[in-house]
Amino acid sequence: FFIFSCSSRKKLHSFTNELSLDSNFYKGVTIVFISSDNCGYCLKDINYNLSLYDKYKDKANFISFYDTDVKESKREDIKKLGYGTSENLPWLKFYSSQDIINKIWIKKLYPQTHVYIGGIHKKAFVGSSERNKNDLILFVDRHLN
Repeated sequence: FFIFSCSSRKKLHSFTNELSLDSNFYKGVTIVFISSDNCGYCLKDINYNLSLYDKYKDKANFISFYDTDVKESKREDIKKLGYGTSENLPWLKFYSSQDIINKIWIKKLYPQTHVYIGGIHKKAFVGSSERNKNDLILFVDRHLN
C-alpha cells in the first residue's frame, strides 16, 4: 500500500504539451490512470475505473495511459475472463505511451491512479488494493466538495 504526494507543475506540463491536451486538464480535478492491458490487476480494475467515471464524470476529467496496444489474441483472452478492455472506456486514452508513463509514474508498478488538481499533481495511488480504492474516493470527494 503506497500513497505518494508531490506538487510539480513541471511534470504535468511536460507531458500535456506533448499531447496537446485540452486546457480543462488544468481546471478542477483530473484522474489519470496508468495501466497495461497485459496486467491482470489493471484488467480487473476496469469495472472499478468505470464506476469512478460514472460517479465523477460531471465533476472531473479522466485520462488513461497504456504501455502498449492490445493484441488481437489478447482481446479474446480478456473477453473469456469476463473483463472489459481499455478500448471500451469512455474517456481520453493514449496507447503505446511508455515515454509519458516513465515521466509520471511513481514506481514501475501497474496499476496507478494519479490525481491532479488545477494541473498540479497531488496524490498517486499505486496498486489495486481495496484500501487504495477507498482512499482515492475519499481524496477525490474531499477536493470536489
